[in-house]
Amino acid sequence: MVGRSVGRAAQASGQFVEIMVSTEDLKIAEIAQACGAKVPFLCSVKNVDHYATTVHMLHAVLPQYSKVGRYFNLAFCLYPTAALAWPKDLSNGRAALEAGDFHAFMPVAEFDNAIWRSLRRDKDGRISMNFS
Repeated sequence: MVGRSVGRAAQASGQFVEIMVSTEDLKIAEIAQACGAKVPFLCSVKNVDHYATTVHMLHAVLPQYSKVGRYFNLAFCLYPTAALAWPKDLSNGRAALEAGDFHAFMPVAEFDNAIWRSLRRDKDGRISMNFS
């Protein structure tokens, strides 16, 4: 799954200066590197538990880059489970972010599950939880 997200989606989109995989697992790091991603450091176990959010991960990773003089205007978090993400999706998402129309974008799919976890989209394309 890491290979699909790194290779077929991120690399194929041509949208990224650097593709970095964040992990604490050496095996996943090896797979990611074999697929063309960088793994400049392993993550702290506290940032990869079941309660860690995407924001936690960004707060852990971006300061590591700043320590070596690397700064980014945009950061994408593409999960290995986003197997249906296509290069065009990433390109369109980046364009929307750079236009200032949105602060974030994410894939959403239909599901046959509890409606309590569902989202709604307004006429401008913004989403919110149905029951928050």
